[in-house]
Amino acid sequence: MDIKARWELSEDERHTTSLNVQRSEREIERLCEFNEVWASLYIWHDSDPENISELLRINPDEVSRKGDPLTPEGRWDVRSRRTCWILSSEGKIEQDSIEAHLNWILAQVSGSLPNLRGLQDSGARTKIVIHLNSWSRFQHVELNVETLLLLARYRLSLTINVHYQNTEAEY
Repeated sequence: MDIKARWELSEDERHTTSLNVQRSEREIERLCEFNEVWASLYIWHDSDPENISELLRINPDEVSRKGDPLTPEGRWDVRSRRTCWILSSEGKIEQDSIEAHLNWILAQVSGSLPNLRGLQDSGARTKIVIHLNSWSRFQHVELNVETLLLLARYRLSLTINVHYQNTEAEY
């Protein structure tokens, strides 16, 4: 038997394979409906969070002040070395597009770009984190050129955290 004949499928085998592929595609689409995406802008600085909020004219979703404990009481005594100011798109954008969440964050700070740059120039560390809770291991990230240019213009680095919600056995 030649190699080509060994790999040829019968009509029934082709039909079964086609059905399995279609089922797999539907299952992947179904799992993707459970994916969650949000973005968070993090600013670490030595000043008070109220100062950052005033400069950016935005109220954060979460803050930790310089000196705040970072571990549960009774554990190690680890304290924040800087203020951490966080603005999140979680629960504010219904789309599951990374681009939509990034653009929402960028729109929030767009009117305060000189003040954001002032914070950065005075030692603030800034970045955007994309949080992706994924039920499918078939993910890709694509950002358009305009969004990449805005990130560069705002001097914001980007981190993408993907947390897979299911186990290998579920595939």
